Amino acid sequence: MTEAMDEIEQGYAVQGGPVIEDNVVPIPKPSENTPAVDAAMSAPIEADKKSCCQTCMRFEGRKIVQGFNILGIGRGPLLMSNVFLVTALTYLANEEAGCVQEVESGHMEVIDNCNARAFGIIRPTSLMTNVALIAGLLSALLMPLLGAIIDYTPYRWQVGVFCAIALIAIQAVQIGTNSYTWLAMAVLQAFAWFLFNVEIITTYAYLPAIAGLVSEQTMNQYTSVFYSNLFSSQIAFMVLVVASSMALDLQDVETARISQGINTVILIPTFYFGWRLMPKVSARHKLPINPRTGKSRSLWTCGSVVAVVFLTEEMGLSSTEIGVFFVVGMLATPFGTGLNYLVSNKTNPKISYMLVMVYSQASAIIGALTLTKENVKPGGYIWAIFVGLGTGWYNPAQILFFSMVTPRNGHETELAGLFSYCLVILLWLPHLIFSSLVEVGVPVQYGVIAISGFFTVSFLLLCMAAPWTDILEETEQASTDAINEAESAEQNTTPEITEHEKENSNSGRW
Repeated sequence: MTEAMDEIEQGYAVQGGPVIEDNVVPIPKPSENTPAVDAAMSAPIEADKKSCCQTCMRFEGRKIVQGFNILGIGRGPLLMSNVFLVTALTYLANEEAGCVQEVESGHMEVIDNCNARAFGIIRPTSLMTNVALIAGLLSALLMPLLGAIIDYTPYRWQVGVFCAIALIAIQAVQIGTNSYTWLAMAVLQAFAWFLFNVEIITTYAYLPAIAGLVSEQTMNQYTSVFYSNLFSSQIAFMVLVVASSMALDLQDVETARISQGINTVILIPTFYFGWRLMPKVSARHKLPINPRTGKSRSLWTCGSVVAVVFLTEEMGLSSTEIGVFFVVGMLATPFGTGLNYLVSNKTNPKISYMLVMVYSQASAIIGALTLTKENVKPGGYIWAIFVGLGTGWYNPAQILFFSMVTPRNGHETELAGLFSYCLVILLWLPHLIFSSLVEVGVPVQYGVIAISGFFTVSFLLLCMAAPWTDILEETEQASTDAINEAESAEQNTTPEITEHEKENSNSGRW
């Protein structure tokens, strides 16, 4: 135990960050004149006094934080490439079903209200939601196994690197999407979404280590910077793809190929350097029961797949126009990130998290009920601003809430795995609901309204969580108890065996 505590103390002496070997989050040893909780926060508070430039750009030289940030920058374009790929695959499914007609020389358009099915089975409108359904079921079935590998073996870093390599390979292969390969590419996309979920779980498992180094205010700054950089990478990617599509007068499929190519080029350096900075860790302990904070897990079910299907099939937008829609939305995300920062500081992260649930459902319902093909060109881009505002608000609110309610007691990775698993365990359900409604002929906008109801479920689950001050007190108490247990185990060492006892033991009379 003494050696373990020495490693913990050494971890805080290197660049203000941990040497993460036996524990994801180092538990500082309290000084003689300092309460346990204050000692646990002493190193973060010192780091908080550094300049804003150090906090927001270099993260005080902490490699684990820099790696987390770089991985987020790489995931941004990966997420947005789905916009163009989903549009292209939906178009190719319509082409296979005979629902495409030529309107201009070399330009094709999907026929409105076409009820034909690709291969006589697949309705083009529900193709990608069914793909997302498969990915969600894979996640629900396999995440417990993968979570056990991440938590109870020393292979968390290796799992993250494997998923990164596999994702890059799939993005590169999907550059070959065309009318002959589209079905295989759709199947590949199901695995890509599953691997993306595993990558998220693996990366989020490092969050408690970051939160253990800094105060709540600095963690709020960190999460804002993380997602500001992620959204900035998304904006840059979308602008580049849309500009290329407009300049070269590309159609949906060609735009998707360009998107996948650019995405592959971005992923290689960001995933490489990001994972180089992330530390390797050893196996974890058993999962503790924490009922007060465990009730606050909520679901995020509104994704780009349903939005793209809604804008393509119901609003009749092309891939380039959908790209412009997302660019406009992405430009609003920094304001959402700033809004979360202000609300979290003025109130607390729990209230901010609850408010964004209400806001997100309201914006989804209003957009679904008011947008039509006649007003989508001005109205759709206005709606994109409100959607982007909610996106920028939601993501840092979620990460800040989780990182602050997780006690630093040696079981952070298990709780991070539970948190990530809760994000994907029901990921298949909204896609199943949406696909089922579309298959029986329900208009797409009512499918959007139906799945927005999951925000209500999330809001009610958050209402069942304890007050924010109680959660923080319990979190600090759990961290303090871990320190006390470590000191108690260190003091209660095994007594030395006397020579007489050794002789009795050797003679079998012990």
